[in-house]
Amino acid sequence: RFVPVKTVEQQVALLLHRSRDLLIRQRTQLINALRAHLAELGLVAAVGADGLKSLMDIIREAGKSGRLPKRMLEALNALVAQLAALGNQIVTLERSIQAQHRASEPSRRLETVPGIGVIGATAIVATVTDPKAFKSGRELAAWIGLVPRQYSTGGKQKLGGISKQGDKYLRRLLIVGATSVIQQARRHPDKHPWIIKLLGKLPAKKVAVALANKTARIAWAILTKGETYRAPAIAAAYSRRPLANPTARPAIAAGKTTSRPSRAGSTTLPPIRAPIDVPTSHGNHVPKAAPSQYPVTSARPARRKWAMPRANASSLRA
Repeated sequence: RFVPVKTVEQQVALLLHRSRDLLIRQRTQLINALRAHLAELGLVAAVGADGLKSLMDIIREAGKSGRLPKRMLEALNALVAQLAALGNQIVTLERSIQAQHRASEPSRRLETVPGIGVIGATAIVATVTDPKAFKSGRELAAWIGLVPRQYSTGGKQKLGGISKQGDKYLRRLLIVGATSVIQQARRHPDKHPWIIKLLGKLPAKKVAVALANKTARIAWAILTKGETYRAPAIAAAYSRRPLANPTARPAIAAGKTTSRPSRAGSTTLPPIRAPIDVPTSHGNHVPKAAPSQYPVTSARPARRKWAMPRANASSLRA
């Protein structure tokens, strides 16, 4: 697949994203260094933004009270000043990204997808130059690296972890956005039945990768068709056929018979019989279904174990 040439606007958007990502990594390094230096002196704060503010207050109070040596305060103040400068620069870059997002119509349409915010929408528009170069959304997800790696041989299909091919910055944004959607699904399970069903079978991080794959496919459909995201309709009931009489199921549990409507709605099927308790040789009662009134077309015969024939007396004497 040939890579199309990016426009000047796309190159500017990618430069803003790469610069912001670099500054965020540098800010994380400064915070970790500041925490490590103060932890050597027994000054520990909580994790998060509130803990960082408390560390700043400790440094200011130590400078006024003379609790810390003067040379140590000079090094700590340099880190604090650099940290504040990085925060201002990151805010400036985010404002530029926000301005580009408002001016881009495809980016505004991508923002409507759950798990894709302003940062993710502008990054997708700037990275995916021509979405029509991909035949399907699956190809776009594979290009980003959100598909399993193949270890297949001899006609046996073996799937491993994700391939991690392509742009890892875009892949990280999609997975982080999917993680936030999973948190919302746990708070409101009725709005995300597909995610809740996957969480019952798979770990949360595998579900996040699956949701990121699905988000990439949705993004491809939006970019190629020029539409806006429409949330899928949530089914009110999960049963295939609702009962005609709401009291029918309690009647079956009580040992009575009831009738159920047919698919055509004109005739009724024979009554459903309640289970029968049959005693076994161990003294336990195992529920056994009543004999069916419908003919069985085919039955699988019971499998017999192969047994070695016994040797007779003449063969033993020989």
